[in-house]
Formats: sequence, structure tokens, C-alpha cells
Amino acid sequence: MIIRDLALVFITVFLVGCGSGGDSEPAKIEPVVQEKSVVENIAPSGVSNIFVANITIDSVTLNWDISTDSDGFVDKYLISYRTDIEDWGTEVESSINSIEIKDLVATNNYQFKIRAVDNNGSYSNFVTSEWIKTDTPNQSPSAPANIETSLEENNVSILWDNSIDSDGYVEAYGLSFKDENDTWMDEFLVYNTEIELGGNFTSDTNYIFRIRAVDDDGAYSSYSESNFTTPKDITAEDRNGTIVILVHGLNSGASTWENIAPRISTQMEVENNATSVEVGINITINTNEQCWDGAWLDEEVDCSKLKDIDLKDIFRNKNLRSYQKEYIYGLKKGQFEITSIEWALNGRKGRDSTSNDKNKQDRFYNQKVFSINFSHENQLSFDAQGYQLKIAIDEIKKITGISDYILIGHSMGGLASRAYIQNEETQNIKKLITLDTPHMGGIAASEYTSATKNAGINLAQVIV
Repeated sequence: MIIRDLALVFITVFLVGCGSGGDSEPAKIEPVVQEKSVVENIAPSGVSNIFVANITIDSVTLNWDISTDSDGFVDKYLISYRTDIEDWGTEVESSINSIEIKDLVATNNYQFKIRAVDNNGSYSNFVTSEWIKTDTPNQSPSAPANIETSLEENNVSILWDNSIDSDGYVEAYGLSFKDENDTWMDEFLVYNTEIELGGNFTSDTNYIFRIRAVDDDGAYSSYSESNFTTPKDITAEDRNGTIVILVHGLNSGASTWENIAPRISTQMEVENNATSVEVGINITINTNEQCWDGAWLDEEVDCSKLKDIDLKDIFRNKNLRSYQKEYIYGLKKGQFEITSIEWALNGRKGRDSTSNDKNKQDRFYNQKVFSINFSHENQLSFDAQGYQLKIAIDEIKKITGISDYILIGHSMGGLASRAYIQNEETQNIKKLITLDTPHMGGIAASEYTSATKNAGINLAQVIV
């Protein structure tokens, strides 16, 4: 816009005449009109170097270089924006060369234009930014999974799997807990996937633990919860009594022990009548040793060439009848390593089965009848079975706290029991009973019947 000013300048010139005589009239004053030159207002320069910073899901911050004005100063900047589907909107203003534009929509495309205004009301040309896209909403991490909880010496140990964050990384985990009648304690952060909590956890009480993940942007996952009941205090009365340990023989079926174990349990009048625990021993072959080749019994081969024993079901089932001699023959102590000892209630695989010592303590401390399954009973030497039996019995004594026990061995299980007795020290066996079979030397029925009566068990009534 151009403004023109027209000014009239009156210049009064007083002419004073000098004369020699008489009165004279003063000089007449004539106004003189003079035109003033017109000055044009200069518009400010356009902005430059528009920089879009701090892009979030609903806002952006714009920065730019300041404009200049040759005949005044820049008073403000006007900014507007459009999307790829909507035209330019209402201008907003900023007194500085920066502004935060809010209330945008996530994942939309935006373009901005800016112009300067000076103190005389002159406008610069528009300058337009590049297209930008607002950020996607922050994705929450996945909830923690596979929470495992156990208690050792009144300290609760909690372990869980890593959570996953699709747009960043998991920074920490928020954890809190309560018992079933209490309120949640204050949540605290854990910076790995396990923690041991000290404290006075009451025995025989159900606690609920909840965990959620938090990512680097502060987004939280949903909670994952785990229930954990502390074991009841084991009293001296609980630890009194005698344990019966049944030792399987070669290829003996589950039906034998499924009949014997419940009846023995009932006769012993324990708290959980007619229940027993089946112990499965899991091993792997030591590949640095020499083993017998099942196809050539007089030759030894590298153990690494044999198929791994732990592929076999460590729990007895009714369909187990194969010898699988092509795998291995006469495996000896030192040629294998025990990897786990699993316990299952009632001898049914998959029902309350666990290899965790604390879980065994919680669930099975008051059991009195146990049956032993060797990892690969057909292919083990007597000494190897005796060694596995020692490991299993040591664990049973540790969990139950009872050191007196009766061994009942069926067929080759009797030989394994004898190998255990002859080669290991500090035994506390009340009786060793072997069940007579045509192919294995046992003791007469009258002997074991008499022996079990002395131990408070009448096997004449329970053997089928």
C-alpha cells in the first residue's frame, strides 16, 4: 500500500520598506504554497529457513530466521497451515520467530506458511514450509509373561519374561503386591526381569503379585498377575514317620505302581490318603565319554554318536514296553549327567508336575509314598541305577525332612536298591524289600510279608 501526503506550506514574507517621508502602507503579505516530496513505506522481508522441530502426535514447533524492515521494525508474524485434504486455516500470530502449533491430528500431513508484518502494517510475502507428518501415538509395551514365583528362607523370588516395545525399548517394570485381604502396596520400579523380595511373608497365605512394563516414552503395559501361596510351616510332627520308596524294575508297567502306591498310602493313614508322588529322573549323555554300542555289545563308541537318552519319557506310562537296544547298553555312572528330577502327583505326567525345589516343598512335603522311574531303565547298569536312586532319595529326604524310609524294589529295581545300599554311605533304611519274580532273585513272600508287617505295612494285601 502506498500513502501519499500533500502538505501546503505557507511562508509569510514580511517586507519592510524604508522611505523618506510620510506614512506608507505596509507591504501586502502573499502566501506561498510549496509541495513536499512523498516517501513510500517499505514492506518487511519474507522469513527464511523454516525449521519444523519437536514433532509429536498432536503438535509441532516452528522456528525461522527473523525478517528485516528497512523503514521500521517487524511487529509480528502470521502463521497458518493446511493438510493434504483441507485448505489453509485461520492465521495465528507470534511476536517472535518461533511458535508451537497444537491440537493437530496424529499421522496427518501438514504444511505451514508464514508472513511478517511491520509496525506500519506492511506485509511480507508468504513463505511455505515442506510437508511434515505428525508422529504416531506411542505404542505401549507388551505385558510381562510367564511369571514364576517361589519362596526361599522367607524371601520371595519373582522371575518373568522380557516385554517387547514396538516403537522403543522397555526401560523398567513396575511391581506391587498384596495378600488377598489387603490393598496394593506402592508400586516400585525394577530394572531387570527378576527380583528377590525380603520381608515377613506369612506362612500359608495367598499373595498376589502384579507387574507391568514401562517403555522409554513413559507408556505402560497392562498388568500381569501371579498368585503365590506361601507354604505352611513344617512342624516336627509333619516330619515324623517313615517314607516308602518304590523302585521300578525293567519294563515294569505303571499299572503295578498305580495299584500298590495308593493302597500303601491308605494303610499308612497319612494326611493325603491314596496319593503318591512319582519321581522322574532326566539325564543327558556325557559326550566326552565312551559308551557301549547297542548293536555291537563288545565295542565302545563315542557317546556323542548315541541318541540322547533324555528324549525318552521320564514318567512311566502304560504303553512303555520297548527296550530300544539300538540306543545304548549298560550305561555307567560318569557316562551321563542328571539334568532334572521331576515330581508328579499320583504318578500322572502333566498333573502338578514340577522340577522346582520350592514347588516341591510347597506341594509334596507331607507325602509319604514315592515311586522312582529311571531315565532309561533298560539300558542302565546296576551301579548307574543305584547312583540315580541316591540322587532321588537325597532330594526326597531334603523336601520331606524325613530320613527313615523303606525301599521296595521290583525285579531289577531290587538290584538297583542293593547297589545303592552297597555303594553309598549314611543309609537310614528301615527295611529293604524285593518283590520276587521268575527271572530276578528276590526274597520269599513269607519274608517280605513278615518284614512289611514289622514296618506297619501289610504287602500281602496290596501286591497285585
